[in-house]
Amino acid sequence: MSPPLPSSSPSSVSGAASAAADPAVLLARIPVLRGLDPAAFTVTPVPDTAPASDPLVVIEGLGEALVARLPAPAADPAALAGRRAEAEALALAGRLGLAPPTVVYDPEDGFWVMLALSGARLDDRTPPRGAQLTKMATALRRLHVSGMTLSPRRDPFEALRISGECIRHAPPSLPADGLHAITDVARECRVALIGTTPDPVPCLNAPWPWVYLDTGTRVLLLDWRAAAMGDPHHELACLCETQGLDAERERRLLRAYIGADQGRGQDRVRVFRLLAAHARLMDGLASGTADGTDDGPAPRARLADLMSRCRAIIESSAWNQSMERLSARASLSPTQMGPAGAEQRP
Repeated sequence: MSPPLPSSSPSSVSGAASAAADPAVLLARIPVLRGLDPAAFTVTPVPDTAPASDPLVVIEGLGEALVARLPAPAADPAALAGRRAEAEALALAGRLGLAPPTVVYDPEDGFWVMLALSGARLDDRTPPRGAQLTKMATALRRLHVSGMTLSPRRDPFEALRISGECIRHAPPSLPADGLHAITDVARECRVALIGTTPDPVPCLNAPWPWVYLDTGTRVLLLDWRAAAMGDPHHELACLCETQGLDAERERRLLRAYIGADQGRGQDRVRVFRLLAAHARLMDGLASGTADGTDDGPAPRARLADLMSRCRAIIESSAWNQSMERLSARASLSPTQMGPAGAEQRP
């Protein structure tokens, strides 16, 4: 059995995770292995290139290999809430065949043990294509139409709420008037999108390629910490934007997800792509690399690229056509906007 997250470069297991990777400690936490001789097992770190991902180890010696995720201890309430939300989501996702079979999940620290599955995790060096896109679309559609109800709810417009503070801390190399202009267009998108909002559905909210494990026949989803009720078209747009899908790959993904007659769904995904790109830009501005503490050439170049990406979307004819159609539909919608911009329905 291969571990579920193979990669090309080595990583180490350190600190608290190193202690947790001790065979005796691991076996004590896994009921099916508890009481067995630790010397009969080998624990091997999984090579991993995923940024900020938790260390994984493969446990072998019982016939079926297991993979354990060893997250760092969480100190803040948001991380603890994310672990509880992941436990809830995994319990439901397992029934749908969307996650690896879970052996143990401890919401106190996110310790997750799963069966090792043969397959390859997607990486950020090559955008997914062809059959991979079809399998990704199938997995997300199965999640979105599952009828699952998750406790948290994701606001797809959160970046607009913090944009003013982010822009105030932008480095001098980025013109504030350009950042404000992009944000103004993003706010126009919000009005058009809210006027055509579907009912919330369960969403993964993890668009990074290494979250997707391609087993050959299907795709499994490997990180459920941000799972929440949300907008399905926002999820698809974030996936397209984060993984750098061009127009043809976007069409392939949406054809597998929506069908040949993509209509309003395609328009909403296209318009949401600006919100996704804008959110990435605001995240960059809010990070330590953008507040002057590490304003070096690489962070500046990355922020400039993110800003250029937003402008490219705004200038594209396909985006403008989708925005016009959605705006026309929104003007006929019964949806009303409250004084704080929150959606209110009669």
